[in-house]
Amino acid sequence: GADALFHVPRAYSVYWGFGAPLAVLDDRDLLEKMAHLKQAARQRPGLTAPGPTSSPAPTITTPQPPPPPRRKRPSTAPKRTDPLVDPHQAAREQLQNIRMQQKQQVAAMSARLEKRSNEAEVNLAVRRNELYAQAQGRVAGWDEKRKQGRMRMASSVNERLEMICLN
Repeated sequence: GADALFHVPRAYSVYWGFGAPLAVLDDRDLLEKMAHLKQAARQRPGLTAPGPTSSPAPTITTPQPPPPPRRKRPSTAPKRTDPLVDPHQAAREQLQNIRMQQKQQVAAMSARLEKRSNEAEVNLAVRRNELYAQAQGRVAGWDEKRKQGRMRMASSVNERLEMICLN
């Protein structure tokens, strides 16, 4: 078991990550030994321990040799003379064509709809005028009937008056 002083979280620690085995994290003697080793390594040149003191082991850093220079393209290879071809150009043109077709279809459809609505308006106006004429004819017929009815009434009243006066 670990002291309260040397308590290290079992699952995770900031510097160790999840990689360190739990037994190592719980072993106080091992931790002390590692601390002493670190201390000794600090005194010796060439051994540097980057990071905080609780990192598990010193790392030896030696200067890296520079990477080998990349070889140039052999001069025998033919130089590119053709202009660069965009591999996506064909797809782009296809998309543009599709978009143009869609726009044309939409324009044709809207033109058809406009024409249809104009025809509908004209038909509506014609039908309304027909109905209006019919209604006017009916009203005129009613007027005629009313006149006839009035004349009949008047004539019958006159006949009665005459009969009354004559008797």
